Amino acid sequence: MKISLMEAKPFLNRQLCSFLLAALPFACLQSEEIPIEDFFSDRELSQFRISPDGSKLSAKGIWNGKMNLFVIDLETREPKRVTTQKKHSVQNYFWANNERLVFDLNYKEKGTQGLFAVDADGKNFAVLVKPFLASGNFRYRYNLALDRFEHNDDEILVTSNDHSLLEFPNVYRMNVYTGKKTLIVDNPGNIRFWYTDWNGDVRLGRAESDEGLVRYYYRDSSDDLWDEIASFEFGDPQWKPASSSGNNSVFNYDGTQLYVSSDIGRNTAGIFAYDLSTSKLGEPIFVDDTYDVGSVIQSNHRKGLIGISYDAAKPKEIYFDEERQSLQAFLKAKFPDMASVIVRSNFDETRFVVASYSDRVEAMYSLVTIAEGRLDFELLSAAQKINPERLSKVEPISYVARDGLRIHGYLTLPNGRDPENLPLIVHPHGGPWARDSWGFNPELQFLANRGFAVLQMNFRGSEGYGRRHLRAGDKTWGTDMQTDIVDGVKWAIDQGYVDPDRVGIYGSSYGGYATMAQLVYFPELYKFGICNVGPVDLVTAINWRKQTEQDFVYEFYTRTIGDPKTERDLLEKFSPINYLENLQAPLMIVHGTLDFRVPIDQAKMLRKRLDQLGKEYVWLVKKDEGHGFRKEVSKFAKYEEMDKFLAPFRDPSN
Repeated sequence: MKISLMEAKPFLNRQLCSFLLAALPFACLQSEEIPIEDFFSDRELSQFRISPDGSKLSAKGIWNGKMNLFVIDLETREPKRVTTQKKHSVQNYFWANNERLVFDLNYKEKGTQGLFAVDADGKNFAVLVKPFLASGNFRYRYNLALDRFEHNDDEILVTSNDHSLLEFPNVYRMNVYTGKKTLIVDNPGNIRFWYTDWNGDVRLGRAESDEGLVRYYYRDSSDDLWDEIASFEFGDPQWKPASSSGNNSVFNYDGTQLYVSSDIGRNTAGIFAYDLSTSKLGEPIFVDDTYDVGSVIQSNHRKGLIGISYDAAKPKEIYFDEERQSLQAFLKAKFPDMASVIVRSNFDETRFVVASYSDRVEAMYSLVTIAEGRLDFELLSAAQKINPERLSKVEPISYVARDGLRIHGYLTLPNGRDPENLPLIVHPHGGPWARDSWGFNPELQFLANRGFAVLQMNFRGSEGYGRRHLRAGDKTWGTDMQTDIVDGVKWAIDQGYVDPDRVGIYGSSYGGYATMAQLVYFPELYKFGICNVGPVDLVTAINWRKQTEQDFVYEFYTRTIGDPKTERDLLEKFSPINYLENLQAPLMIVHGTLDFRVPIDQAKMLRKRLDQLGKEYVWLVKKDEGHGFRKEVSKFAKYEEMDKFLAPFRDPSN
């Protein structure tokens, strides 16, 4: 089906939208120093969603210094604020029906976020689930939205461990007006995750044992008993339900198959159909020999699979449906050199909310309407304050580590400067079971604007590059994962981009650990470092997980990092706290006292040892922040201190 274009018409933030449209494609201009506030201020409008009937748009926006919900009637085009949160920002939200929004709040690290609801006109606010944190064993009580309940617009499906504070939730119907819950699935054992079919019926469960065994349980209908259909050992080739864009179901439309991401018989995971009658994988639907493919795009209106999406060097969406192919081609022509993702649609898929972004443009949203084969395009909002022409390109790169493993990553070179003899900031990601991806990152742009090249690498242990790459990181935190980073620095120097006398490192969480490991294992390589919420003593860090996490999460840490009971020597060897006498570079330490993942004790331990050794450091701790600074004022303070700390290393004479 071919789509023709009607007149494009922005209707929100008109002046800014017109500026951004006029700026594409970009020129490359010399960048002057951009204020910190322009990089890190909260965005005015973001996360647009459309109601199931397509009559209303919702968005998160700033009011009274916090993120609140706004609703826009598409007939009047008038936005209306519908929540009045003054202490905590709205975090996640969705349309439960055409008139009701359900959301949770950002309570930092203090506890679960609760569930709340409000009508699209701002009336009938209700607390569906109060925020809660159990004392003593740190077990959370949680109620998490699972799916819309197809049989009743007044209810949604939630998973809840209210029956205990263990990690095995039941499934309930919850009334979105009163919060009343009705049990529909009583957990038969140790199932931790549930999956629904297109009718909203719970038919698949995933259990994870402390020994690392993953089991899947299935039933044909709610009247049947649960049967085990597959089991896998930790680290072995296996399948798992594919993530699904726009719908929670991993089933095909008639409920006879699952769409799964599997690396059985191959290194990288691809998309397969799993036949529930034979318990067998079919032929691959889509695979990539370099990257894992894990997400499917389904259509309720078309009753089936229409595409897949995954992170390659840049984001990829591949459609099998002719109309979606035409829409994607239009968006690609409209926004060249950008990724455009359909984030939501109405039920009959005549209206789509599209997010378009690039390395230099934060997500801006548009509304696309298709009627009688014609396409109507309206730019909704683009909150970015900075002209993209002043920002830097983020280029995919790769290099070969010393043992022959290929490492993929990204290099950001400061806009308007000669790409040679630059100061470099190495920026290892957190997790470490995550990966860096291409897109807009205000930290990268801030550092590049200050004159630094920024190198990111997806070292072994990073997700997205196949089983061998992921598992190569097991119990190599202090060895191969670190030499992967060093080999990246040497690659950048050999390319001529970097002044070897002005190399520094900055990372958060695992990236903070990697920062400290690099500074004490390879002190001759670095001239400065910034450790943000990073653990420095792995024995105490993993024992903290024993107190605060579900048992299977703790066991995952012991299998992939090391067991404090049986491998204490390994963990002490990999702990930077034990090598601080090697530290030569100036250090900045950033942490929040409410950090639940990496407690403030790690930073205090680091400070105490530095004081004993007479080492200098910059100390920035916020009492009301957790695992990363979220308040606008805290972010400003952090990057202002970083700006001062980094200033001497921009000048080659220092």
